Amino acid sequence: MNPLDVPLTSVPPDEVVDHLRRLKEYVRNADDPNTKGHDGQTCLRVALVFCNDADGEERIKSLLDRGADPNSPSAFATFQLYMMTAKRTETLDMLIKAGLRLNDVYTVDPALLPTGRMAPLTLLDYALDIETYLNTRNKSFHALVEKHAGPLTGRRRFVADVISILKSHGAVRAAS
Repeated sequence: MNPLDVPLTSVPPDEVVDHLRRLKEYVRNADDPNTKGHDGQTCLRVALVFCNDADGEERIKSLLDRGADPNSPSAFATFQLYMMTAKRTETLDMLIKAGLRLNDVYTVDPALLPTGRMAPLTLLDYALDIETYLNTRNKSFHALVEKHAGPLTGRRRFVADVISILKSHGAVRAAS
């Protein structure tokens, strides 16, 4: 059975670590880097979840070198997951070199945006939205970020670097 087809929520707690190991191994050795699980998750999206472990970036590079599509199921979905999990910009460079579409325009549920704004957006708009949200003075949010993503100053720097990379590759904002 394809481990992508087993939702993590259905794995018994005492088997989670083993399941994650099998997922990583499956993603590393998948014959087709664009294999999807029953829920539409691709090998690349699963690899992005693990992009912070020792082999994470190498796993992503391997998938992209073998033809993984960074725009499946959409460039926005890939970029959103990248922004939630990554702490370094090297992965973004790899995604862009593999053809991540930077200027597609999306209309998304405002609940998916940090500021909750509702408008058509590109990947640059989404990154700028995160930057705006990080610059607010919300103590509970700051505590949450510190707990899960590390010091907020580092996260701000990461988001600023992402915005700079997007702009240097020609990313634009959606027309409003």
